[in-house]
Amino acid sequence: IAKSAKDEFKKCDTMEKFFEKIVEEAKKSVERTPLLLDVLKEADVVDAGGQGLYIIFLGMLSRLKGEELKPTVTTKGVEFMGLGQQKGELTYTYCTEFLLEGKNIDIDKLKSYIEKRGNSVLVVGDSE
Repeated sequence: IAKSAKDEFKKCDTMEKFFEKIVEEAKKSVERTPLLLDVLKEADVVDAGGQGLYIIFLGMLSRLKGEELKPTVTTKGVEFMGLGQQKGELTYTYCTEFLLEGKNIDIDKLKSYIEKRGNSVLVVGDSE
């Protein structure tokens, strides 16, 4: 979405047109999330954070168009959003995050070490 936003900002002559493009790209991005994570695909759901960001952008676009925003209550959500539960049991029902800074950290070795101690692990890093 960020790359698209940067590209579209230069092309669009109004904020409304800009947000129309952002909303379009955000929706496509959310729809792709099950293809990126097997757990989402298996549960037939999309990424909740991406879905939330899409809804925020949609609200911003609605206001730019002068539309009145009314609170709504829904149990289904937008048409492409699936509802479901993660399959399997969670051993750990809490979230722990670490930010590490260092040199020559072996990302694969670190990930392997952490995966033995948790059931939903995300490790990212770069060469610097």
